[in-house]
Amino acid sequence: MGQTAPDDRLLFAHALDAGHELTVARADGPLVDTTVMAVTGVDLDLRAAPGALPEGTLATARLHDGSSAWFATLMVLSVDGTLVRARIGDAVPVTSERWAERVDLPGPAVVRPESGATAIVRAESVNISLTGIALAVNGAAPAAGTSVGVVLAGDGDGSIACRARVQRRTATPGGALLALEIIGISREDHRRLAQAIDRRLQSC
Repeated sequence: MGQTAPDDRLLFAHALDAGHELTVARADGPLVDTTVMAVTGVDLDLRAAPGALPEGTLATARLHDGSSAWFATLMVLSVDGTLVRARIGDAVPVTSERWAERVDLPGPAVVRPESGATAIVRAESVNISLTGIALAVNGAAPAAGTSVGVVLAGDGDGSIACRARVQRRTATPGGALLALEIIGISREDHRRLAQAIDRRLQSC
């Protein structure tokens, strides 16, 4: 990731309250349900199932706070039973006015399930938004609920990589249409995604 923006990390932290339910996606794939117990600066005290978030774990989280959507990276600093101390490493905001801006972006894509089957799935991107992607897959496709790594060819400004979760899998002749929810993205990949959307909107 690029230079951390402390203000964005604090704004993300301020959007969380004690008792808030936060689902995080571990870097190795599993989703973990947590409850926010306390927020101190950019450090979070989370309640999670024993062993679900070991010390040193990297994870991503996505949050809607009513005015923005957030993608955040977390690192687990320490664990004491079910209490987990995690630090916000980066946070990328998306203003609410742009959540629904979905544009066509045909092109090659690669999908890699983060656990279970390790085969790389080749796909075609159909459309994109700042919070989601639609992909057409020929042949076997990941099931709904699967966490995946995705790389899109982009729109002339380099490829776009992110972590996503399969929200829906709709069967098509010879394959499937996948609706993906972005659950983690770097600041630079988010910039390329936003620029690709802007170019498509300006050309309409």
